[in-house]
Amino acid sequence: MLKSLFATNPNAGFSAGIAGVLLLVTSLALLSQTLTTSREIPFTAAEITVVDDRSEGGQSSATLQQKEDGLHLTCRIKKSTVSWPYCSVSFNFFNGKHGIDLSDYQQFQLWIRYATPRPQGIRFQARNFNPDYASHDDDLSLKYNTVELYSKHSPYPLEVPLQGFQVPSWWLVLRNLSHQYSVPEFNDIHSIDVVTGYVMPEGDYEIIIEKIALQGKWISSNQLYLALLLVWGGLGFIFWLSNWPALQRFKSSQNPPSRERQERALQALIETQNGKLHPRLRLKSDSLTFTSSELSQYLLDRADEQNSLSLMIIEPDPLQTDNQNPDAPLANVSALLVNNIRQTDMLARWGEHAFILLCPNTELANASQLAEKLRVKVESERNIQFPGLSISIGVAQLQKATPELILADAENALKVAKTSGNCAISATASTASISTK
Repeated sequence: MLKSLFATNPNAGFSAGIAGVLLLVTSLALLSQTLTTSREIPFTAAEITVVDDRSEGGQSSATLQQKEDGLHLTCRIKKSTVSWPYCSVSFNFFNGKHGIDLSDYQQFQLWIRYATPRPQGIRFQARNFNPDYASHDDDLSLKYNTVELYSKHSPYPLEVPLQGFQVPSWWLVLRNLSHQYSVPEFNDIHSIDVVTGYVMPEGDYEIIIEKIALQGKWISSNQLYLALLLVWGGLGFIFWLSNWPALQRFKSSQNPPSRERQERALQALIETQNGKLHPRLRLKSDSLTFTSSELSQYLLDRADEQNSLSLMIIEPDPLQTDNQNPDAPLANVSALLVNNIRQTDMLARWGEHAFILLCPNTELANASQLAEKLRVKVESERNIQFPGLSISIGVAQLQKATPELILADAENALKVAKTSGNCAISATASTASISTK
């Protein structure tokens, strides 16, 4: 199909070339998205503040110095009325309107350590602003996304995934916030803090901050996927628009206007084969009669709907006659068939001892199922109302064959069915399938 379509469109090769280039670019973009890039947070871009617990009535003191290997936070912890004495250095990224968005990154890399090994931890905090609960005038309202790190069991530099942060319960209780705010947020970070651990004995401590870096994507996955979708969608629309005339020509070539002629020929063959079609035709739920010309008009009116048409030849087997009422067996079979076919199916006499059943818009497989249903129905009724009654059925489908072929297929299938005895045979291109008794 595609070969025929491209053959009718001289621009198809050019479009295929563009699609190939886009496919390569898409593959490279998706591959690069799996790679992690790093972005260092420069200290010079932030306002640096040193804080200790003296602002809360404590006695600890902190100083900050810039040395060759980084910033040195010197802290003297002293016990006081403050439950958790501390020292910290804060890097402020708030510009008066908003902070920085770190939500598209995957993890922090921290070159932070005690100058001499300590069993105590180092807290690392990213403070986020959310207008639902925070105020620019209240520093404590900024959410604490925090993690405590211990160098003893951690590689250097320290790696902290964003999902490894937690929101401390004391802050939620202090702010009277519900559990829905217990999830870390990184979309509006006002400050990044390096703080001494929660439990700090009295003494002198020195924390060296060499570097803080982020690892993640320069463009988010959602943004990348949206861009690729727009590019591919635009290309597809342009391709469809440029190939619309070729598609119409291809569709016309695949559906030649010969179905109506085939149905006319089929009707003519039905009327001439073994004598004219019996003039009494019935629909399942209608007692009106139809002549053969009305059947022809019925087929012509539905020519566009009949993408497939199946045909059955049904013959009682063996045909038992009644000297006083020779038409009784055929009438019995007719009554059973009329009550078990579909609204759209059409039943008529065929020759002297058989019936023909037309099934519009019906594939061979579905027609075969209907034939088996009719056969089983007759077999189930024969011991009740019609002793000794059985039928043989030959089934075929018109498709692209001529009317002569569909009738020949159905009649050949009927011959096999009669030889096998009381069964339904479906004619196919190469063989016939026999339903079980």
